[in-house]
Amino acid sequence: MLFLNIVQLLALGASGVSASPSDIDECGTGGLYSVDISTLPEGVNPNGLRKCAEHPVANTTIAALEKRDCYYGAKPYGCTDGFCWKKCSTNGGGQWCWTAANGGFGDWIKCSSDDQCNAFQACGLGECQACGCSC
Repeated sequence: MLFLNIVQLLALGASGVSASPSDIDECGTGGLYSVDISTLPEGVNPNGLRKCAEHPVANTTIAALEKRDCYYGAKPYGCTDGFCWKKCSTNGGGQWCWTAANGGFGDWIKCSSDDQCNAFQACGLGECQACGCSC
């Protein structure tokens, strides 16, 4: 485990991001979010990238064991487990995503009610397995 932490820290240092062992532990099995800042789309603030790759709900034991269900409801967005989500398309495919600030590369958007979310929020992007459009 210590070896893995050291390798992750070295990799992050190469990408210009600094992290402590407690950051690595906080992110769980999803690991730290790393992205080559030279590949970020225009308008994305490299100082506003999230710390962890996976969505916090995906890091829970229950969520990790369940298949991510499709959503066929009428609402185009909402708040679940304290985080905003939105439908990915209007074609009725059931795909949805967790939303994130900073063009999808920043912190996961938190909420306490559906009205704090909207369909214009960006889907979470990057190496996250549970954030982008899927079901």
